[in-house]
Amino acid sequence: MTSIPLADAPELLPAARRTAVVRGLLAGLLLATVAMAYLVAPSHDLGRAFAAGGLGNVIVLDQSGSIDNTVNDRMIRKQLLAQAKAAGASGRIGLVLFSDSALETLPPTAPGRALRPFARFFEPLHGRAAALSSDSFPPSPWGTFIGGTIISSGLREAIADLHRAGMRGGNVLLVSDLVDDPVDQNGLLAVLHEFAHSKTLHLQVRALPSGLSRPLALYRRILGPSAVQEATVAPEAPAPSPSQPLSLWLIGAAALTAVALAVHELLASPLRWRRMLEEAVS
Repeated sequence: MTSIPLADAPELLPAARRTAVVRGLLAGLLLATVAMAYLVAPSHDLGRAFAAGGLGNVIVLDQSGSIDNTVNDRMIRKQLLAQAKAAGASGRIGLVLFSDSALETLPPTAPGRALRPFARFFEPLHGRAAALSSDSFPPSPWGTFIGGTIISSGLREAIADLHRAGMRGGNVLLVSDLVDDPVDQNGLLAVLHEFAHSKTLHLQVRALPSGLSRPLALYRRILGPSAVQEATVAPEAPAPSPSQPLSLWLIGAAALTAVALAVHELLASPLRWRRMLEEAVS
């Protein structure tokens, strides 16, 4: 297409500037809303487990001999199902099992629903299955794994799992009776302080009941009182993050801004007189 000289081209200069300003503002608003939605994503909520902003989520589950009883098995099952439900369809949660050593069972990139098959090993047998078995629960695939207790091994494995998954940190949920081997004292203190002072690693504790003394005060002193809670038979699913609705509003705002920018580009056709205008004002 050829340009036609326009005598009053300089008079269009204010309109051209306004168009450029509107276009710039819409593009800037779009970038700002996307960035803000990213920053306020609910990555701090373990149950939601969106792994937002490079943060992951891992459950560290104690499988030592001291917690092998009916009450604790039911509590563990409820914890696993609650976290799987709270994660939703898009949630991601890793799982570490430990006794005197630790094993990555699910990577932090695993879908939350992958926790459900593990929950059945903590559900009592019923009916014919119970009559045919000498045990109250299904045979555990990690039965030979059960031994002593080195809690620091499970926590260290969770940190390693997050890093292997390419995440810069995340949220770790420790489910244990907290009864530890005395030889683990220094290792446990070191890893608890690492969590306490880290800006990207966060530890929550669900303490299972035990007939032995549990160092609840130690965990609360290092991690803070709110980080340690007593496990219950029927734990509630984690509450949605207060920031979640805000992030959804921001995503909606970003979508509307993108539509406005597209409509603006369609209606405000590019002016073909720029070169002539430049020649006219030079």
